[in-house]
Amino acid sequence: MLDHIHNYGCVSTPDLSFVVLLSLLGPAVDEYVLSTLAGDGLTELRVSHGYVVQRLIDGPRSIGDIAGELGITQQAVSKSVGQLVTAGYAALSSDPADGRRRLVSLTDRGHTTVSRARAARSDLTERLGRRVGAADLATAGRVASAVAEELGVADDLRHRSVRPPREMSA
Repeated sequence: MLDHIHNYGCVSTPDLSFVVLLSLLGPAVDEYVLSTLAGDGLTELRVSHGYVVQRLIDGPRSIGDIAGELGITQQAVSKSVGQLVTAGYAALSSDPADGRRRLVSLTDRGHTTVSRARAARSDLTERLGRRVGAADLATAGRVASAVAEELGVADDLRHRSVRPPREMSA
């Protein structure tokens, strides 16, 4: 037992299962992307904003539609949208079909931010490929896809309709 304990009781990376590593890496990747964006002067963003932004990539949406897809309240979406509008990533307009409805859309700054976040993820993928090789990276991708299938979220990933973790939607 003592041979697994070092660094004041910390567990070494090889001692962690793949699923534990995968679980812990998600937030680290999010932090990497947010740090990259912050380095470009895009400092107002939070992980929770990404769930709203994903629903705006293909065009304007109502707050009610976004809330329904995310499984959270319209108030929670309105708060995130307000932050995105204030920071210049999104804009509000009246729905031409129903003037009582407000539509949210990405601004040019919002679209640029999406492109920059994608570039940051692509850069990380390229660095990983250089580190472990294309074949191992492809295998890891297949394993991650299998995890998504096993957990029933593969379609949500494909359609950019992943819901936020429960703690974010409270």
